[in-house]
Amino acid sequence: MAKNNKKDTNFAMAFLGVGMSVATEIAVATGLGYLLGNWIDQKMGWQPWGLMISVVLFLGGSMTHAIIVLKHLNNRMNSDD
Repeated sequence: MAKNNKKDTNFAMAFLGVGMSVATEIAVATGLGYLLGNWIDQKMGWQPWGLMISVVLFLGGSMTHAIIVLKHLNNRMNSDD
């Protein structure tokens, strides 16, 4: 039977936590982009451009942040500390 490596278990839990955080961030960013886009469309009469641009910007920002966070966690996992 394989011996349970504590470092591997810690990083698995870290990836699980980061994964849940990233998923939540993407969902919230998409929702906020939708709400802001609808508000802009109603105020300015830009249907559907305000909505599309807002959702793309919010989603792009959250995806960029997710990539940065996952790269940082991967670098920590691969370091010999």
